[in-house]
Amino acid sequence: MLYNLKLLLSGVKTINNTFKTRWQNLFNIVENKYDIPYLIFLGDLLAIIDNDPSPEFISQCYSDVDMFGGREQNWILKTKNITLYRSINQEINDSWQHVDVSEDILDIKGLPDDIYIDWDGDFSTLGGGFEIKIGNIDDKKIDSILELASFLFNKVESTKKKSNNIEKLKVDLKREYKFDNTKKLSKSNEDLQQLLSLLNDKDYDVALGALERIKTVKITEGNFEIIKIGFFDAFDNATMPVRKALAEHLGFLRNNKFCDVLLKALDDKDSMVLECVLHSLGYIGDTSVLPNVLEKLKHNFFEIRWAAVSSLSHLITSENKEIIFTNIINMLDDDNHNVRSAAICVINNNLGNKFNNKILIEALSRRLKDNNEYIKRTACFILGELSDPLAIDYLKEFLNDYNKKEIEEEAKKSLKKLEKHKNNPDTKEKNPKSKEL
Repeated sequence: MLYNLKLLLSGVKTINNTFKTRWQNLFNIVENKYDIPYLIFLGDLLAIIDNDPSPEFISQCYSDVDMFGGREQNWILKTKNITLYRSINQEINDSWQHVDVSEDILDIKGLPDDIYIDWDGDFSTLGGGFEIKIGNIDDKKIDSILELASFLFNKVESTKKKSNNIEKLKVDLKREYKFDNTKKLSKSNEDLQQLLSLLNDKDYDVALGALERIKTVKITEGNFEIIKIGFFDAFDNATMPVRKALAEHLGFLRNNKFCDVLLKALDDKDSMVLECVLHSLGYIGDTSVLPNVLEKLKHNFFEIRWAAVSSLSHLITSENKEIIFTNIINMLDDDNHNVRSAAICVINNNLGNKFNNKILIEALSRRLKDNNEYIKRTACFILGELSDPLAIDYLKEFLNDYNKKEIEEEAKKSLKKLEKHKNNPDTKEKNPKSKEL
């Protein structure tokens, strides 16, 4: 009978001479003596699995995490048939705020069919100790592994369970996602259903790995309903990072047949997920979702109102532009500057459309007093582009009260344009163009 073995190892022992002789190259290269027992354990673990008495350690560089967070490792543990390759390069970034990881690879090749090793690439977990899982092995190998662990560590906690096929797939998916290894294609609807069910796995590395594989599946009439049902289920049961990634994926697909999945996800309680859902509805561009997006303009969180405004910019048509622009103009008075910035940007990008100038000019005049410089400057520009004399008094009043050079120049240009148009109405541009500010 085959089993899955989970080990938690802690408290390294003094290493005896037998290990030092077998692993002399490892001792010569690795300066951090704390890591050596773990490396020996990994190497001899591969030897037990592969029935090879002469495992090797090969390394180009091996430096531990320094006081600034830097670390560079590139090493291989090798037996007759199995190779474990680990490469990581991380350093503190220029701002000294966090560590940048430029490379993070963990690749294990040559394991016998069905046997797997689940290891996160480090030698300690948040809870302390070294955790590793070995799957689909027999009692004889388990006894050898436990004996090996007892030689190297003071504390060995082990759990043994009967094997099941899903565990190996989960380990593969986790490594594919976490360490960006080559993705594998799912071949049949049965495989696809298994991947879809794993979107709900509590280990989000596994679930995100499943999503990455699903992305490689070509959507056809034969599998569309299977995929759709799986996505509905994921928005009900998956973890937040998975729901967010799924919402983004549906936007990239730009397939309006998935709009009902996203509309269901508009009920998500997490603002990060909801924000992605709104953006994706905009990217798909199906105007049937307009009432649902408009409703989110009333949301308590500014991030959601901002995303709704951005989404609306992709839904504008000749039939609905009046209702969209009416709502966008109203958002110019939102209490959050990010929402106001998004609203004024949408207006600036759509100056070829006809607006109710009186309502728009009054709304823009209030933005001349905005505490955000981008909004002030854009309001000045748009007022000039509207070529409506109604804006002249607002700009004159603004110039009397404001003296910041760049924005003052924008206001003067707009005022000059308006006064020129007032004296000669024929100079008005038929289709004013937006300006990137």
